[in-house]
Amino acid sequence: MSILAKTQLQQLQLPLAISQQLADLRYRQGLLSASSSLSTDLLAGMAVKSQLSASKIMAAKDSSPNFNYSQALSYLSTIKAQPLSCALIKALHQQLNPQGGRWRSVKLKVSRRDQPDKQLLVPAGQEAIAAAMELLVSEFNQAIHNGVEPLVAIPLLLMELMKTFPFFDGNRRLALLLARQLLDHQGYDVVNTIDLESEMIATERAFYRSLNHSDSTNPIPWLSYWWVLIRRLYQRFDRQIQHANISPGRGSKTALIERFVKQQQHPFRYGDVCRAFPTISNDHIRMILRSLKERHIILTEGKGRGAVWRLC
Repeated sequence: MSILAKTQLQQLQLPLAISQQLADLRYRQGLLSASSSLSTDLLAGMAVKSQLSASKIMAAKDSSPNFNYSQALSYLSTIKAQPLSCALIKALHQQLNPQGGRWRSVKLKVSRRDQPDKQLLVPAGQEAIAAAMELLVSEFNQAIHNGVEPLVAIPLLLMELMKTFPFFDGNRRLALLLARQLLDHQGYDVVNTIDLESEMIATERAFYRSLNHSDSTNPIPWLSYWWVLIRRLYQRFDRQIQHANISPGRGSKTALIERFVKQQQHPFRYGDVCRAFPTISNDHIRMILRSLKERHIILTEGKGRGAVWRLC
C-alpha cells in the first residue's frame, strides 16, 4: 500500500502555511485559465522554447549518449489523452533510452545527492517492482477519480516512484516527464510554456533533500518543494508575458516575430523562425521577414536553403 491509498490520504494533514501554498497555486492557475487576452501565437512560441530549453538543460546536466530527453518530450504529445498505466511508464522510459523500459532487476547502493557521504540501499526484484508499480498506478488513478487535488496526488506519485527506483537509471528524468504530462492533463498547463526542468536543476539539492526527508508518514517537505517549484513557473510565465507586452489581435504576429528577430545575437535561418512560431504559416513568416528587410532591420546573406539572416 502506498501513500496514495485512500486510508493513507485520509490521514494526511496539511499545515496552514502549506495549505496556503496550495491555494495560491489554484488561484494562479484560475487566472491563467480565465484569461482570454493571450495570443495563441505567443503561447505556441513559448511552448516550443520551453521544450528546447528543457532538452538543452537536461543534455548539459547529463551528456550520457544513452538518453534522449528531447525524443521523450516529443513522445509526450502523443500520450496526453491516455490514462496513467505501467505500460505507458515503461514506454516513456524506452523513449528516454532505447535499451530501457524494463523494471530493475539488480540491487543498488547509491549515494544520496543531498549528502554524498551517505548511501541508500535500494532493494531489487522485477516481480516486486512490477507489483509495487501496478499498485501505485492503480491507487493514483483511483485518487484522481475520487477528487483528490492533483497538486497533492501527482507529487505523491513522483515521491513513491523515486523511492521505488523502478529502473536502473533515468528515474529522475522519468519523474520530470511524468510531472509534465500529468500536470498538463489535470489542467495545470503552465508546464507547457515554462520548463520545470530548469527550475529543478536550479534547486537540485532541495529536490533530493526534500525527497529523503519525506515518507508516507510525513510527505510535507516533498509536497512543499513541488509547490514552490510550480509557483516559480507561474512567476516566470507572468514575467515573460509582461516582457512581451503584446496584445492579441491585429498585428500581433508581426510584433512577435519582430521581437524574436531583434533578440537574435547570431545569424539565424528562416527555419528557426518557423520552429519558434509553429502556428504562424510559413508564407506569413516569409512576408514579415521580407518587410523587416525592407525596413532595414535585418539583411540576408546567401540564397536558397543556405541563406541566413542577421540584424543590420
